[in-house]
Amino acid sequence: MLYLYPKAEQIIRLHDTILQLSWGLPGILNGWYIESCCDFVQSDQYYPSFEEKLSYIMYSLTMNHCFADGNKRTALSTCAYFIALNYDNDLASRFLREFENIIVQVADAAISKEALLPYLQDFMKRDEISESSLLLLYHDLQKHWLM
Repeated sequence: MLYLYPKAEQIIRLHDTILQLSWGLPGILNGWYIESCCDFVQSDQYYPSFEEKLSYIMYSLTMNHCFADGNKRTALSTCAYFIALNYDNDLASRFLREFENIIVQVADAAISKEALLPYLQDFMKRDEISESSLLLLYHDLQKHWLM
């Protein structure tokens, strides 16, 4: 399937808007991470499904600290924008609400990519999140907080 993808300039503008509406230090620390994220996510060889692409965007923008501040907010908003471009605004709004706390755990390295993907797959099906997906998240969180 052909998807529409966010561009680096759009992500930077989104980040600037987020900082204007909330708070934070302006500035781009690693601009080439943003560019490479936008390019690499389009590879169907590495990320064949929409959910894998979404997971990659979330991890890449959160963990690579592209900006001086607001990395989680920008990653969350960029993922919602990606969903809105390819699905609808209602699903994007639901994503913002449901993943606000999850992205904090992603940034804290408490949730792995392997545990996040099944959760995203369930979410995108617009079904209830399966017990197996929740258990993967639970086990990641339990390992992280018991270390």
